[in-house]
Amino acid sequence: MCSWTWAFADIDDIEQRLTAPLVQAGIALDDEAGLVRALQRNDNPRLATSAAYVLGKLPRTDMAVRELTVAASSEDEILMNFAIRSLLRLRDGQWVNAASARLRNVGDSVQRLELAGELAQGGVFDGWDLIASAIAEGDPGHREVALRQVGCFQQMKDASGKSVNLIEKLDRLRIGAPQPVRDAVLAKIVELTTEKGPPAKGRAPRK
Repeated sequence: MCSWTWAFADIDDIEQRLTAPLVQAGIALDDEAGLVRALQRNDNPRLATSAAYVLGKLPRTDMAVRELTVAASSEDEILMNFAIRSLLRLRDGQWVNAASARLRNVGDSVQRLELAGELAQGGVFDGWDLIASAIAEGDPGHREVALRQVGCFQQMKDASGKSVNLIEKLDRLRIGAPQPVRDAVLAKIVELTTEKGPPAKGRAPRK
């Protein structure tokens, strides 16, 4: 399972918090034109981030994809990640190359780890070393964020085209690691090997 920072929070509460700026501004959650205008509000990053989130829940349109792709290059790294998540939901991959080039320059550690996971969903394995390093060497908070991205790397191929054995990679992280790391990695291995549910959706096509 691939998830983001609110994975273990109450979904209804998270939904309310993410949409609150739009509700307070009187913007209907199904008003695409209004949401796009909010997304373009450089003076109000919280409103723009809320709009980016909601646009990903509406039916795909060329306008939404175009404006979200612009937002995916925003200097605001939170807005960047929310725009990318919506583009993933809308099955668009135009953002991938620019985001891949930017990955190691993302300043906020949490946003960088989440971008690595998002890129994995876009078919780019390059961020695995960041995830592995945060699991093995990061503080508990960063380790937790990194572990939530691990599922994004399932059924992938590395840069050489070789299929990635994710369980084997995780198992290697346990060797010689402190007990908290070993326990956390083992729990993730158990989660991945016992997961049940519908088959994972295909990755967003790169363009």
